[in-house]
Amino acid sequence: MIDDPEIRRVIEEEILERSRDLAPYEQIKKFLVISRNFRIDDEELTPTLKIRRHHLEERYRGLIDRMYE
Repeated sequence: MIDDPEIRRVIEEEILERSRDLAPYEQIKKFLVISRNFRIDDEELTPTLKIRRHHLEERYRGLIDRMYE
C-alpha cells in the first residue's frame, strides 16, 4: 500500500473533480493505492486484462476491512 501524502492528495483531488456531479451516495469516500500492478499470473486479471474482483477481494480482504473500521 502507498501512504505517500502527495500521491494521496493528487488522487483525492482527481476523485473529487470527477465525482463533482454525482450524488453523495455515488461518490468515493475512501480509497487505497496498491503498490504493485495486478497480474494475470496471480489470477488478479483475466488473459484479456479484465479485473477478477473476487480474487482481489479475497487477497486484500484485510486492507478493505481496515478501511471500514
